[in-house]
Amino acid sequence: MTVDAEGYVWSARWDGGCLVRYTLDGTEDRRVRFPARKVSSVTFGGEDYTDLYVTTAGGDNKAQEGPGAGALFRLRLGVRGVPEFPSRIGSLR
Repeated sequence: MTVDAEGYVWSARWDGGCLVRYTLDGTEDRRVRFPARKVSSVTFGGEDYTDLYVTTAGGDNKAQEGPGAGALFRLRLGVRGVPEFPSRIGSLR
C-alpha cells in the first residue's frame, strides 16, 4: 500500500489483478486492472512523485498468473504521491 498527496490509499490486490484507490472515508475511488493476478506492491516515484510503480508476481507461471506476471509497471495517472517516510522500528529500544 501507499498514500498519495490527497491522502487516498492505494492498495495492490494479490489474486485480484488490480490496484485500488480508496478515499479518506474508505470508498473505492478508482480501480486499475493488470494482466496479472498477483499485484504485489505499489509506490510513487520519479522526481515529482507522479510515477506510480506497480509490481506483480508469479512470473514463472505466466500461463496461470497472466502475461504480465513478474513485471514492473510504471503508470502516469495524473496523481501525485509523497515521499515514503523511513521506519524507526529498528531504532526503537
